[in-house]
Amino acid sequence: MTLTQSERRTYYTDGHVRKRLGEFLGGAFPDQGSAMYFAAGTEFASRHHDALPLEELPSWLDQGAELNRSLWDRESLICHLDIEYVNFDHPSYAFVNTERVFRLQQPVAAAVEDVLSAFGIAPLHLVTGRGHHFVWRVDQTSRAFAQLAALGHVPASLRHLYATALAPTGECVSPELGAAFAGLGVVMEFVAHQVKVRAAPGSGCGPGGSARTAAQCSCVRLGYFNRHTSGTNVIATA
Repeated sequence: MTLTQSERRTYYTDGHVRKRLGEFLGGAFPDQGSAMYFAAGTEFASRHHDALPLEELPSWLDQGAELNRSLWDRESLICHLDIEYVNFDHPSYAFVNTERVFRLQQPVAAAVEDVLSAFGIAPLHLVTGRGHHFVWRVDQTSRAFAQLAALGHVPASLRHLYATALAPTGECVSPELGAAFAGLGVVMEFVAHQVKVRAAPGSGCGPGGSARTAAQCSCVRLGYFNRHTSGTNVIATA
């Protein structure tokens, strides 16, 4: 179901929705979250490259805009594993055969939940029009965060980028957060391969069919912190 701009504006006025928005931003509605910034979009323009301070959130809600929060967070390391169906011969297939595509993804999504659960992780599981998103956070004061920082390697060029002002507030990425981000990328590659092994027996994707298809694990954490956060994809073909 797609909401109109007016319907989204009304939806955002609900007290329960605003409380949940505050939680998603890492604090209290509207501008006390730990998220470094958010991005907005409307029917007329996508502004996902524009990093906006949380103080501007109410005005965008009044416009009925669609919202995205930054993965960069002041208190946590945000982890995001994206599962989607990819058909290299027929790119539009996922949009015209939605039920079959989600059936094909189900073994992969179940494998993700199994792997994460084995490590005591209970992610926020979101579903979009073409796949699944698993999101969780690692507290920056935790032992796990310190271990990820010790594991990660940040090249000199990236350390220089992190030392420049990247956020709307002028804040920079700390050396510890940058290193933990890199360490998380290594761990997420391992997770993606574990998912591939578990999902392979039950998945209908991969070589041998009429088209080149894959259930793709996109480890969003393999990119770097900036206003155009990108990721490196690990293909989980079964």
